[in-house]
Formats: sequence, structure tokens, C-alpha cells
Amino acid sequence: MLRTTIILTVAFFISSISAIAQSRMSVEDRVQHLKENLSLTDKQVDQVKTILVETDSIMTSMRGNGMPDWSSMRSVMEKTDDKILSVLNDDQKTLYKKIIEERRSRMQGFRRKSD
Repeated sequence: MLRTTIILTVAFFISSISAIAQSRMSVEDRVQHLKENLSLTDKQVDQVKTILVETDSIMTSMRGNGMPDWSSMRSVMEKTDDKILSVLNDDQKTLYKKIIEERRSRMQGFRRKSD
């Protein structure tokens, strides 16, 4: 009985970690999402992809060093948002700012649940 409980607990833990890892969108998925929602040009797609690849590398490094520093991660995301905004036209900027606000709302909800 104890052995079964341990095996089930380990299996649940592994599946939970897998689900969390899969919930993050890949760079390609994020670029596609922005392309569709902001009607990006091919040039903008390339620029945004370059920005997101750089950001993904930085964030992966930050996560790999143990418990991430949320303040530093927020700073990286703000810089990323500024870089993306710099390649958008005025209409796209308006839409992207809405995406940023939605993301902030989701993150605030996530932090409240984890408190």
C-alpha cells in the first residue's frame, strides 16, 4: 500500500512539472500569436523573433539559477516590451499595450493564488 502511494505521488509530481513546463509558449508560438493579433509585416516578424529569442535565453538562464528573482524578470519583460513597441506602428502599439495589460492581469491573479 505504501509503495503504491509513493509511486502515485511521484507520478503526479512528474506530470505536474511536465504540465507547467508545457504551459509556457515557445518563441515560435509567441511570434505567431503576435503576428496574428498585430498583423505584423514579415520584417516585423523577424525583428520580434530576434527580440524574443534574446529574451528567452535570458529568462532561461535566470530560471536555471534556482529561484528566479521576480524583480529582475519583470525588468527583462519591460525591456522586451519596449523593444517590441519600438518596431510597431501606432495602431499595433495600441493593440500590444492591451496585450501587456492582459498579461499583467493574469500575472497578478497568479501571484494572488500562490500567496
